[in-house]
Amino acid sequence: MKVDFSSIENSIKNVYGWKVDNESPVLEINLPKFVIERINYFGEEQENGLIFMGYMNAVMGYDEMEKENKETFDLFGSVDWLPPSEEFKEWRDEFLFMRELEIAVAIIYGVSEGDGDND
Repeated sequence: MKVDFSSIENSIKNVYGWKVDNESPVLEINLPKFVIERINYFGEEQENGLIFMGYMNAVMGYDEMEKENKETFDLFGSVDWLPPSEEFKEWRDEFLFMRELEIAVAIIYGVSEGDGDND
């Protein structure tokens, strides 16, 4: 597997790239559009009681949790389970430890459709 150092650098900036603007810390999140769409899709479920780790697991879409996630969303979700696309899986698996941090930061601090690099 070829290592894309610019992708690593972007991941680090997404987690640790805080800036102070008028005394308010600001984090510029630069995620691909398909990642932002997945985060926002499952974000609707927070209003229905989806807790942080459930949100993380849903967004990350780990293969080993596919059956459990699908059953949970079939029973309790107001949205259908959305299996991760191959594009998302490739992005997620490229630097898994950093991708988890990026998703966590985006969930905690928010991300909108206008954010991201639209890759």
